Amino acid sequence: MNDVAELLIATGFDGVERVDDIVYARGDGPSAPEFMVTQAGRQIRLVIRYPFRASAAQMQAWMGTNPQGRLTIRDGETELSLSLPLDDLAGSLTLWRKLMSAASRAAIQWRRDLRGVEGM
Repeated sequence: MNDVAELLIATGFDGVERVDDIVYARGDGPSAPEFMVTQAGRQIRLVIRYPFRASAAQMQAWMGTNPQGRLTIRDGETELSLSLPLDDLAGSLTLWRKLMSAASRAAIQWRRDLRGVEGM
């Protein structure tokens, strides 16, 4: 995982920190949401959670336009994940950054759409 941490730093991710077998980082500056990277064998999994519960229809529509990423609900929050071979990590970090950005924009819009329903 040290190699993963070094690669994240080299490609411009912020707040990179390794804690045991997990690497934490931020995509767009120190105030950006934190994501984590885990490894199982030669497979890497990148995960970020958004404090919003997307509907099944919202997640399905989003994944229709972003088929590489996977949205699920975990502990009441919308979780974006991307799994890929360790050897492909360097080439996939640009994709991960794009997926995080797209999911963040969608989560903001979904949350705004609830204002009228929830009285926000």
